Amino acid sequence: MPKPRLLRTIGEDHDKRTAAPGWTLNGVSRRHRDFLGGVTPLRAVGVIAVLVLGLAGCGGGDRKAYVKANATLFEQLPRFPGSGVQDETTTAYHAEESGPVDGYSTRFDLTLPPSATADAVALFYRRRLGPQWRLVENLGGSVLNFRSGKAFLSVNLENADAHMLEIAVDHEYYGKLGR
Repeated sequence: MPKPRLLRTIGEDHDKRTAAPGWTLNGVSRRHRDFLGGVTPLRAVGVIAVLVLGLAGCGGGDRKAYVKANATLFEQLPRFPGSGVQDETTTAYHAEESGPVDGYSTRFDLTLPPSATADAVALFYRRRLGPQWRLVENLGGSVLNFRSGKAFLSVNLENADAHMLEIAVDHEYYGKLGR
């Protein structure tokens, strides 16, 4: 295999036979070099390292495992007959506004069958969750919050009339933030 030919630094009067306009010895175009503002490779590596370490310190490194554990918890829950998951959203929470991430809550939006009522769905979850999940809060019958060990489960029936159900889970909610 022939050895690649190194390009010389090219100015405005480039040699059209050896390189395209704007390319330099190290393969970075003048346009990109100007965009980088003369950042040296060592400085760029330093900036990237600071960003990576900063994200890891904010809980960024544990997010994937935490969210996966939340999804596993959700999959183990009873599912109202005829319901289907439409969306999944995960949100980080903090003990202090600018503090590190303390955990993640994952909300699953489900569609309900047309015949489902809020009362029927609430009764289903109260019965099917059984003794493993203790009802810790009932917000007017439209939001039921349960606990099992460190895990948290919220069944939100506020949109049941529109055939929507929200279920939020956090596998390690209790024991944090003074709970």
